Amino acid sequence: MCRARRALGSLEDAVEGDEHPQRAKRTTGERFFGDDRSVRVMVTGGAGFIGSNIVRRLHELGHEPVVLDDISSGFRENLVPGVAFTEGDVQSRESVETAMEGCGVVLHLAARVGNARSIFDPQTDSAINVIGTLNVLETARTHGIDRVVFSSSAGIFGELKSLPIAEDHPQDPDSPYGTSKLAAEKMCLVDNKLYGKTTLEVYADVVAGHGEAKP
Repeated sequence: MCRARRALGSLEDAVEGDEHPQRAKRTTGERFFGDDRSVRVMVTGGAGFIGSNIVRRLHELGHEPVVLDDISSGFRENLVPGVAFTEGDVQSRESVETAMEGCGVVLHLAARVGNARSIFDPQTDSAINVIGTLNVLETARTHGIDRVVFSSSAGIFGELKSLPIAEDHPQDPDSPYGTSKLAAEKMCLVDNKLYGKTTLEVYADVVAGHGEAKP
């Protein structure tokens, strides 16, 4: 198993159902999926490094992943053969609606990543990371989907005060990127409170493995 898959344990748990033979007890992910044996799952950013590994794993587990990606930082060669693909941006409500049709779970990984880049273009970061996340949450609600996984970032913590990062570490982002991810994370929490949606927020940092972009 590559380091990417090990590092993505939280996301992998979120796609393994109760019938998976290697699971002796119910994990967080199994409780998240309930008793569904096969689920149609929308994966935003599914052509990216992390997203494509998640899509591949979903496919292996017998689920039906659907990819939404604008190929701005992902790669077509990362797309898993036989998996439905919509080329589009999370900023487009129409694209999100199209990809989410018939899905029961959403894994939202699409984002504009990079602290330095966000300093020079904070508006684009906010448009993709905040408004894009809001589009995903609102569309999920209109489709009756109450299970969403949001991929956050260690960028929400800013300069780290301690390692390993504890859940109560101060959230003090020092870039527009970290700020946009924190805003999106808070949007997910508010969505939970207002509409009873079950949203898991996960963090994957310093990930390496299959499909990693070469310098």
